Amino acid sequence: MHNNDGTIEILDRDGKMVAREGEEVYMGGGEIPLDYVNKILKEPLPPHCKGPYFLQGDGTRLSLNFKSELFGLTVVPFAEQKFCFLTAKPSLVTVITQKIEVTGKFAADYAGKSLRIPMIRSDLGSVENRRSVQYTPFWPPEYTARISDGLIEIVDGTGNIVARDGEQVTIEGRSLYEFNSIAMQLFHELPGGISGPYLIIDRIVR
Repeated sequence: MHNNDGTIEILDRDGKMVAREGEEVYMGGGEIPLDYVNKILKEPLPPHCKGPYFLQGDGTRLSLNFKSELFGLTVVPFAEQKFCFLTAKPSLVTVITQKIEVTGKFAADYAGKSLRIPMIRSDLGSVENRRSVQYTPFWPPEYTARISDGLIEIVDGTGNIVARDGEQVTIEGRSLYEFNSIAMQLFHELPGGISGPYLIIDRIVR
């Protein structure tokens, strides 16, 4: 634990900051009972530490990463929740080359109690073998997100609304399905609860 000008931070064994007072944290682990807690501690917990108790696992980090080389992240307040809007940086755009056209519904799903994640839900395959795919979209850097009449809207660089929560869109872009080094970096840097397949959006067809 480290006191950084009055802000409490948690450092890992390498001295890297993985948690900061007042910020959302993403970690593995699970809830454990008090009798197990006292077994693994050198001294029993004081009586005022009532729990519940959580044993931290691997991968602890700040959930909201604003310094990635691959994407930009904007957090849009949405009532008592937060909406995460992702834009693709050139370093991500240039390495994803698998072209795709996707028609699906733009929807802001939940990744946690207070975090809403934009998804493109698309049904693929024939009627008999249909499967639903949820893409995590990365929008062009000039696009922005806003809340209007209680709905999330995506606005392009000229001010036109190109996507609205609950509506159908057709997108030209590039997809990342396989779990390669780029996908692994995204998995470790994106807010907790966001996963692939990833969709880098070039333009909205309609």
